Amino acid sequence: MVFGPGTAPIRLITPQYYFAMTHYNTYIGQRLKILREDRGIPAQQAAKALGVSLDVYHQSEIGLRRIPVSEIFAARKLLNISIEDFFTHDGLYIPDLDNDIACADISDLIHYFSNIKDIQRRRSLIDQIKDASSVF
Repeated sequence: MVFGPGTAPIRLITPQYYFAMTHYNTYIGQRLKILREDRGIPAQQAAKALGVSLDVYHQSEIGLRRIPVSEIFAARKLLNISIEDFFTHDGLYIPDLDNDIACADISDLIHYFSNIKDIQRRRSLIDQIKDASSVF
């Protein structure tokens, strides 16, 4: 931390920190948009529920703006889901967005996967992903 004129501390933002936060902002914004659209809620209604203008709301959905915790809780209430469900899908949590996977890819994967109604097909896809991944 660096102190500027007076006594107010100035936080130095490293490129790595900025890149990581941009990923989080993008992921949360895209998750908000998918959940809103899945429920047929217009963006104007969501903006009003979060207490922001429509322009500010759109900036949040595309990741140009960090969504404050208070707005995430308001979104949770609007979407009628738990906080856990906001950040997870089918019990799977994406804890680390600092890696090289694009948030758009993660968001698309969650969105398309959630629309597969055939449970056997879902399980088959999960098995294929596990086989291709070095994580499991």
